[in-house]
Amino acid sequence: MFLINLEPYTEGSYRLEEIRITIPFGKPGEGTPCLMENYSGSGAEMITNVRFNVMVDITTKNEPPSIVLRLVPRVRSKDDKPPRVPLRSCRELSFILNGVRVNQFQKPTEIGWDVKEKYKDEQTRAPFYKVNPITLS
Repeated sequence: MFLINLEPYTEGSYRLEEIRITIPFGKPGEGTPCLMENYSGSGAEMITNVRFNVMVDITTKNEPPSIVLRLVPRVRSKDDKPPRVPLRSCRELSFILNGVRVNQFQKPTEIGWDVKEKYKDEQTRAPFYKVNPITLS
C-alpha cells in the first residue's frame, strides 16, 4: 500500500498532471537492495482519491529494470493538453499495488525509489518534500 500526502503545499494554484514513482527490480542479496525481483500482479487501484488512476508500466530498458507507477487524473481535458487537478483536491492519494512478492531480508533494509511530480506549466521535478526510503523489516 502506498500513501502520498500532499498537504504541506496544497494551497495556491498548483495543478497536478502526474506523479511518477519508479521502484527498481532486483534479487535480494545482489547489489542495491530492491523491493521485489519482478512484478506480475494484476495492477494497482486507488483507495482514497478516485480522481486518479494508477498506470503500471514495467521498464526493462533501464538498468536496473523497474516498475513505474504513474498517478494520472481521470478527468478528460477539454483541449489537447494533459488533464490537471487542483492540488487542494489531492491532499491524499492512497493506492494498493496488487500481487507484489516482496524480497525477504535478514535485517531491516532500506529500499530506494524515485518520485517525480508534474504540474501545469512546469517541468517534471522532485517533490517539495523529502521522500523517505521504503523500510523492510
